[in-house]
Amino acid sequence: MSTVTPSLLSLVENTAETRLVSDDAQLAATLANSARHGLPPISITPLHGQHLSLLAQLVSARAVLEVGTLGGYSAQWFARAGARVTSIE
Repeated sequence: MSTVTPSLLSLVENTAETRLVSDDAQLAATLANSARHGLPPISITPLHGQHLSLLAQLVSARAVLEVGTLGGYSAQWFARAGARVTSIE
């Protein structure tokens, strides 16, 4: 049986993010705006955002309720899937 180590998980995630997620000016601006306003840097990663967007597309989500919006980063990923996002902080 093999052991999954934190370094292996990090390698897999970094490889996936490099190959599957492209740079995006709008998302980068959202993160910069959050930092500028003193919000903590606890947003999801771009790879997780793309995963959320894909899941929303797979279930044909028309609406998403996001509880705990922070700076709106993950809400943008849901909106990219075509869902109407209702956000509660």
